Parts: sequence; C-alpha cells; structure tokens
Amino acid sequence: MVTPLASGRPFPCPCRTTDSRTRVRPADVVLALQSATTMALRGFVALAGLITGAVACGTDTPSDGASDPTGGGKADGYNSSGVTLPLPPPCAAGASAVDGCYLPVPLIRQLRDYTCGDVSLLSILRYWNAADFTSVTERDLIAPLKTSSDNGTEPDDIVAFIETAGDPRVARLHAEKRENLDAAELEDALRAGLPVITDIEAWQAHTTFKKFTPWETDLDDGHYVVLIGAGRAIVDAPHVREPWLPQPDVCGQAKRCLQDVYYFMDPSTTGYYTYIPKAELVNRWHDVENDVPIQHLAIFITPDAAVTPTPYDLSTRHEPNAKTATPIN
Repeated sequence: MVTPLASGRPFPCPCRTTDSRTRVRPADVVLALQSATTMALRGFVALAGLITGAVACGTDTPSDGASDPTGGGKADGYNSSGVTLPLPPPCAAGASAVDGCYLPVPLIRQLRDYTCGDVSLLSILRYWNAADFTSVTERDLIAPLKTSSDNGTEPDDIVAFIETAGDPRVARLHAEKRENLDAAELEDALRAGLPVITDIEAWQAHTTFKKFTPWETDLDDGHYVVLIGAGRAIVDAPHVREPWLPQPDVCGQAKRCLQDVYYFMDPSTTGYYTYIPKAELVNRWHDVENDVPIQHLAIFITPDAAVTPTPYDLSTRHEPNAKTATPIN
C-alpha cells in the first residue's frame, strides 16, 4: 500500500523554540480569512483546517482526556504531504529494530503546542512501565519536567526526571543526554531494543512554502520525536516532497525511489506513526538549548536488565491508521 495524502494544515506544534513562534500566529489566521472570499469550495475546506489547527495546537488549557488512557483527548493532528507507508511489523523479542521492524511504543498526541518533550517521554515511560504510567497524562509531567510555553522542555530536565527526581516509578530506568551523535549510534540503540527521544526541526509555521527555511539553518522549529525503527522503503524524492527547500540528490530525476528511512512516534501527528528519510534527518537533527545551538542530540532511556517492555497492542485499539506511517514535514 502506497498512497499519497492530501496536504493538511500547515500550522505546526513546534515545542522547543525560544520565542513567540512557538504559537500559531493570529496574523496567519487573519491572512487565511482575508483570502476566503476568493476561495472555491476546496479553499473553504482548507481554511477550515487552518482554523481548526489553530484551535487544536494554540490553546493553553485543553482537556487532557481524563477518561482516555492515552492522554490523547480530542485534539487533532497534522496530515503531511507525501507517501503513506505500511508500517513494518512490531519487533519480536530479540529482533533488531533496524531490520524492518519497529518498537511498538504507544501513540500519544500532544495537546499543547509546547509539550512534545513531555509526550515523547510519556510514550517511552508507558512502553517500559505501563502499569504505573498508563493513566498519567502530559499535564501530569509539565511541572516535574519544568515545561513552559516559552521554552518547551529542556533535555536536562527530561534526564533529571529519570535520574534525580526520586520517583519510584522510574527507579529501574536510566537516562542519558548525548550530543554530536551520528546515525550509526541511533541505530545501535535500535539494535539494543531502545526507543530514543530525538531532537529535530519539524512543522515550520509558515502560510506559504516560499517562506520555509532550509532545514540546515532552521533553529526556530525544534521538536521532540521518538525514534522507533529503521528500514528501507520507496518514498518520494526529496525534491518532490518538499520542492521549496534545497534537497540532497537522492533519486536523480525519479519522483520516488528506494531510500533508508527512520520511523518515529511523533507527538504532533494523530493516529499514525511517522517517518523521515535518513538523508533528510541528518539535515534536521539540531536545535537550540538555553539559547545555544546544539547538534545531533538524543536522549537514551535504558531499563535495568530485568525490565521488559509493554508493546502497544494495536489489535485492541480503534486506530485504523496506526499500521501506517506518514512523513514528518
């Protein structure tokens, strides 16, 4: 199954920026409204998506879905443009997550535009300790992780929650922040059965593609995602999926080709796992920490030897798209 998705709402939920661009900007919504009189029916549908996106991601006081054990509530996510892939099978015990399978961490949708760090950590906590964390929501982690609407969540605070907070629920887990990594080190973690919190740039907040910043120089759209697998798949060439940005020559003149891809749990995407081609990830894997640019940062959460994961059982969920993966734009 390989089907293109319609382009969805371009309003992102970047949650590691350090200025007002962490929010959906009112001017963007006004711009969309001003152009509504010239839109046909299709345009009105797109406009409705833009406004819905502003509501879903721009609020500070959403419901955390107390009756929803995923913490997902009713917030909507983002459809991305590009090929939708069938998700590889979950990794069997002892299988390597770089050999065409994935680590089945829970899908959880962030409800605030600055809590991708909280939700990324929560997904891993539920993976390693479902008994204690299934009923925990992102709201419960905001204070312990010192998350703020201005700065999101700092990597050191994620590590401190595991290492120094004294919470007995995480006593058998260990966390380490590492910078200046290469892709091989991420793949080593996958081979060891470890999902990895990865700090990248994603979901640029622009109303027109011409305003997009090349990923190599973008420092305004930091976003945490959870790396869960690696493999190869036929996906759109970079110049097809994001033609408005400078792109590596991966497929030559072909519109699609076989590429190395990484699979993720993305807190800003509802109901799907996600992927980024390997060549593209290298260009997006950076951010800002305490106003200082950082390169290739990841947070490794390792359990004691006796701890076994609790795989996310899709057969018990009502998420028909969760066996597929869409690109992270």
